[in-house]
Amino acid sequence: MVIILLANGFEEIEALTPVDMLRRAGVEVRTVGVSGSVVTGSHGIPVVADLKPEEVDLDQVEMAVFPGGMPGATNLDASDFTDKVIEAVTKNGGRLAAICAAPLVLGRRGLLKGKCATCYPGFETELKGAACTGEEVVTDGRITTGRDMTAALAFANELVELMTVRAGENKEKDVPDTFKIGNLTFARVKEDEKTDGDSDECDAPESAGEVDCLLADTAESYELPSSDLLSTAVVSEDESLEREIKDTTRAILEVLSSFNVAASIKGVDVGPRVIRYEIVPAAGTLVAHITRLMSDIMLALDMESARMQAPIPGRSSIGLEVPRRNPGIVTLKELIDTEEFRANPSPTAFCVGKGVSGEPVFDDIAKLPHAIVAGATGMGKSVCLNSMIASMLYKATPEQLRLILIDPKKVEFCAFDGIPHLLMPVITDAKKAAGALMWAIEEMERRYDLLERLELRNIDAYNKAVAGNPAIGAPAPKIVIVIDELCDLMMQLKDPVEDLIMRIAQKARAAGIHLIIGTQRPDTKVITGTVKANISTRIAFKLSSIQESRNVMDMAGAELLLNKGDMLYKNISSPDPIRVQGCFISDDELEAVCKHIKSSAAGVRYDKTAVTFVDAYSKAISVKAPSKKKAEPRDEMAEMVDDQLFLDAVDISIRSGLVSTSLLQRKLQIGFGKAARFIDIMEEMGIISEPNGQKPRDVLITHDEWREKLKRIGF
Repeated sequence: MVIILLANGFEEIEALTPVDMLRRAGVEVRTVGVSGSVVTGSHGIPVVADLKPEEVDLDQVEMAVFPGGMPGATNLDASDFTDKVIEAVTKNGGRLAAICAAPLVLGRRGLLKGKCATCYPGFETELKGAACTGEEVVTDGRITTGRDMTAALAFANELVELMTVRAGENKEKDVPDTFKIGNLTFARVKEDEKTDGDSDECDAPESAGEVDCLLADTAESYELPSSDLLSTAVVSEDESLEREIKDTTRAILEVLSSFNVAASIKGVDVGPRVIRYEIVPAAGTLVAHITRLMSDIMLALDMESARMQAPIPGRSSIGLEVPRRNPGIVTLKELIDTEEFRANPSPTAFCVGKGVSGEPVFDDIAKLPHAIVAGATGMGKSVCLNSMIASMLYKATPEQLRLILIDPKKVEFCAFDGIPHLLMPVITDAKKAAGALMWAIEEMERRYDLLERLELRNIDAYNKAVAGNPAIGAPAPKIVIVIDELCDLMMQLKDPVEDLIMRIAQKARAAGIHLIIGTQRPDTKVITGTVKANISTRIAFKLSSIQESRNVMDMAGAELLLNKGDMLYKNISSPDPIRVQGCFISDDELEAVCKHIKSSAAGVRYDKTAVTFVDAYSKAISVKAPSKKKAEPRDEMAEMVDDQLFLDAVDISIRSGLVSTSLLQRKLQIGFGKAARFIDIMEEMGIISEPNGQKPRDVLITHDEWREKLKRIGF
């Protein structure tokens, strides 16, 4: 057995990467918590150790690894258990490996001779005068040290090479059941001789949520679902459509003519929910003359909602989008059955819907690489998330795609619970959601370390390399994290959740990790400037106000949309949003698809390491690192509320709808410094939006909401 000793302050990557490699090779490896069952690394990450010191059978230890990190090495050096391990391994003729700062542990006991491969000041004296050269040291074939984790991985690589049948070799050639490295004899763990720790059954602790895991061999038996599981929309020919287009065209031209605006309609695009009329102004007619008649056109058409696009991107015309009297529906089945979707090789491709002209719209989350989905209650946001996930399940096997689903409302993603694509059960707790995001960051860093060692640029290049040479390692699936309601997470754990989302959004694309974030409250407290800056793909359903539309899409328009899946869609390749009718999947269809996937895979196996990590991190948040949510108001804000000038500034801002420093200077007759300070305080209190270049800031609250805020303050 190989043990890796963990003490508070250990270097996580140097310790856990050899663990992963050895376990992949079939070697029995255990982590031992010298500082307790839950050990905190140098980056503040809690790790649940496999064993406590008193549970280790030292006679069975063939190799002991001491990971780096100066605090961790110091704590290992001070532990009596370290002396027992070194004594037992030396007696058994086993092997010791010390990484980075950990040669301190061996050097102080007189075991390390020759040059030391570390770069910490003071080691020259601690290690009996050994020079700090940064070279790898191997003493008597039993002790390995290294400046970084390369030296520790060298031993793990020897095991991997012996236990892996490489591509191109005779497949009938068996790897020996026993083999030697130096003076050590290792036995390969057979399927029917696995220890409890290597059992195929998931034995995650009760604290991990009592995970119910089933055996699965998805690689061989998994079958992609058929589109026959989905329903086909009943399409009835709209005989009145032609008449509707003629009447609407005549009404539009009559309104324009009554206001002496010369224009014509050169084309009509018929979509599932809206019809777009292309208005071409005559020579010398200003576009503004047409756009300002929007209310008059709606009155003439007897429409409660219409949207004008001036001009249509790529065309020399103005688009007037009018709702159809007999709207159609876009089903997921008709999009999945298209040749364009079936021919797409990406496992992360998904269906969006149909555009204004009736053309199918598809995209790939790997290219986006993250997305925000916002919409008021009942406008289609959750259906959109379900259809995105379902369409990816039609493309990807569990080996190609793994999902982390976060559902604070506890009812939106319940149908997916138990499918083999899940890395862990559907998460409904805010603290575990933060833990899942933190695990994704650690997985991202692990993948980047792997790519760096192999000199590859992204996870797709890594998977191609693995396909050509399986000895490199196991394929790495794409990981998609879907959050159904970000608002709930931000209310409970704003600081850690926002920071974790920012890190994933900034770095995770090349590592194959992607985010889809949904919210029904897209104000500046939920979709903050930090989140928006790193997620350029936006989907907006009907929103309640123009301020919310500007916060999500950076423009007005989403407040004019229809219900039931009508959306504005903007991705990284197109700066201008397009109008799309989202595809629909019913609860019964979703349940049928998930039922087929579960039966095809014969069960599910969650990632025990990920589940345990999430559980430990959630405990650390609730006990050791509670959310540092900013108190409202802060002392400075309370002082401002007592200032009548500040109250007047807020009143002026709300009445104006827009506010700027110069406006407050003129209205209140104050200097620039004080007006700018009022602006900053109002932004921090959520009264006004963030800076938008040279434009005035939007006011986000009403007088009633301001009075309610004052009551909470106690004013």
